[in-house]
Amino acid sequence: MPSSQFLTVNGLKLHYLDFGNSEKPALVCIHGLSGNAHNFDALAPQLRDAYHVIAVDVRGRGDSAWGPSGDYNTAVYVNDLAAMLSRSIG
Repeated sequence: MPSSQFLTVNGLKLHYLDFGNSEKPALVCIHGLSGNAHNFDALAPQLRDAYHVIAVDVRGRGDSAWGPSGDYNTAVYVNDLAAMLSRSIG
């Protein structure tokens, strides 16, 4: 069962699922446009023995907060992800 986690990043409360195994290298799962972190519920347990699996909800999806309408572009998504990863898996 994954741990549901929240971080405030770039002024938004963003969500991710941490499937554990912090002793292993990180494997970050990012859903497509209409998905969410739970898209990886079946896959993550299969990878958990070899990786520290983290599945993110990008801004405006899943349990993450919505941002300003102009902030839905690649640069903003990358900035959010970089900030999340630096804080969630250090």
